[in-house]
Amino acid sequence: MKIKIFGIIMTLIVMSCIFAANAESGGQDMSVIYVNPNLGNPVNMGNDHNPGNDIHAPKLTITSALDAVNNGGTIYLSNGVYTDPDMYDNYIINKNVTIIGEDKDRTIIDGLGRQYSFIRIKPNSTVNFQKITFKGNNKVVQAEGLIFNRGNTTITQCTFRENDGGFAAIYNLGILNVTHCLFINNPALCIAGANSQDHGYLIQTMGENSKCSVTYSTFINNSAYVDFIAYDSNSSINYCNFYDQGDVVAVGICTLDAKYNFWNGTPNIFTNWGGNLTWEPVSDSPF
Repeated sequence: MKIKIFGIIMTLIVMSCIFAANAESGGQDMSVIYVNPNLGNPVNMGNDHNPGNDIHAPKLTITSALDAVNNGGTIYLSNGVYTDPDMYDNYIINKNVTIIGEDKDRTIIDGLGRQYSFIRIKPNSTVNFQKITFKGNNKVVQAEGLIFNRGNTTITQCTFRENDGGFAAIYNLGILNVTHCLFINNPALCIAGANSQDHGYLIQTMGENSKCSVTYSTFINNSAYVDFIAYDSNSSINYCNFYDQGDVVAVGICTLDAKYNFWNGTPNIFTNWGGNLTWEPVSDSPF
């Protein structure tokens, strides 16, 4: 009899927890959230008071969408420019989520010159970005990249442009996979002192437990001291096109697989600070 009563009590506790969770989200499915930043669109105007799980009642900001979406869910971004209202705020991602833009050239996340990482991905988070343009990181000493990854992040069919700073586009301390992306017109210069500019890096990956893979991506007109730097991190960069001048890839105290890339005659392709480097260039674009 006691066992039966205990079972009934446990069932009621579980049911109350489920009821509370459903009440918090209005009993709605929050596995898919829509966002539209265009306030002037009378049809699908974004508003953070909307639940966001209906394309006709989207959220206004990515921050609100991240709060609302279920762990493992998907956020769809309509075309437009995403800045979020607070210049000193960041997108903090501490769950598993996929974020997909409507069009990679017209769905834009703009850092608006923020001095620190706009998107921070926490450990134990799995994040996928697809079809988004990332721009607007600012030039400061040791900036942490527009995206600061400490989780497991995949970036597909995205564009990085007009990003400045010490680690302009991506600073990786976790697991990072970049594929079919375009890096174009990124200054990636770092202020070292009064009226001076020091070395800036477009992508930096470091840490003995971190890994980075870049494939089928193109680098054009970036004035970074180094486009890709791996330090104390086993990484690979394969099947990419480089059209930049100067030092393009740096490697230090790690293993870097840099085979099957097209360098377009770029001088000073590698700077090696004691790493284990493997490379086999190709004579034409691999894709």
